[in-house]
Formats: sequence, C-alpha cells, structure tokens
Amino acid sequence: KEGHKLHHHIDYHIISNCVDILIKQDHSINISKALWFLYGNSEYMDVEYSYDIIKGQILDIHFNDLFFHWSWQVRQIFYHYLIFILYYKFSKL
Repeated sequence: KEGHKLHHHIDYHIISNCVDILIKQDHSINISKALWFLYGNSEYMDVEYSYDIIKGQILDIHFNDLFFHWSWQVRQIFYHYLIFILYYKFSKL
C-alpha cells in the first residue's frame, strides 16, 4: 500500500483536535490508542498535516507529559513513535 494517501476530504483539523483531546486525558489507554493511530496512519497522511500534528502537538505541547508519563505503556509507545518520527518522517523532509 505504499504511495496510498488518505482521501483528500479527510478533515485533518478534526483529527488534530481528537488527538489533542485524547492525549490530554489521564487514561493511559486513550493516550496509547491516539499515539498508535498516529503511528499507524502517519505514512498515509499528507506530509504537511502530519508535520503539523507531530510538531505542533506531540513535540511542542505534549512532549514532557508523554516522555515522563506515569504509564510504562504510554512511554513505550511514545518512544517508538519518537524514533519513527526522527528516522522515517524527518529523514524524508
């Protein structure tokens, strides 16, 4: 499925807001699922929108909360996602 993108009618603003709401929750499963969603679908998102979500929310706003989260599961998923961002996404920019 390489080269496939999400439909151009996808509202990335809604996705961004949903991810922000889920990450602000204290329930670790919600946070984990939001990060897994981004991890699993970011290759299908447009680069500019994916960058906005990664830079604007994950790295700028929620980095410390996710990096030092009380749940080992959230931390583990965030570390995997962070490595994915640095290696896969930003190496293509």
